[in-house]
Amino acid sequence: MLIIHGTLLRFRAGSMYLLRDHAIRIYGGRIVDVGDGPELVARYPDEECLDAKRMLVMPGMVCTYSQFRAALFRENPSFESGGNALRTAWDMVLDHDDIRYSSLLACMSAIRNGTTTLFDHHLS
Repeated sequence: MLIIHGTLLRFRAGSMYLLRDHAIRIYGGRIVDVGDGPELVARYPDEECLDAKRMLVMPGMVCTYSQFRAALFRENPSFESGGNALRTAWDMVLDHDDIRYSSLLACMSAIRNGTTTLFDHHLS
């Protein structure tokens, strides 16, 4: 499959680049080629194409410090400024459904923002 006409976000050697009207070829679940859109279409004329015009095509980001249980308490000043004792107390009163829905909210937010891998720690 070719993803064409996208603006690619590419990282290389500690730098980030935006490549406009570029394409990527995906084969076997992996990115196997990246380049100028018309060039890749010519190189792989029989590939199915997905048009990503006006879209950002980027790798999935990794978050190594997630707090799924905190998603329910966003924008709550006492949770943010209350210190570890308050956060630990809040953790201890969460039931299974609270944790489940907070985790789902955190995961949906991550996906919407391009994060595909999350590591969480949880106390409750």
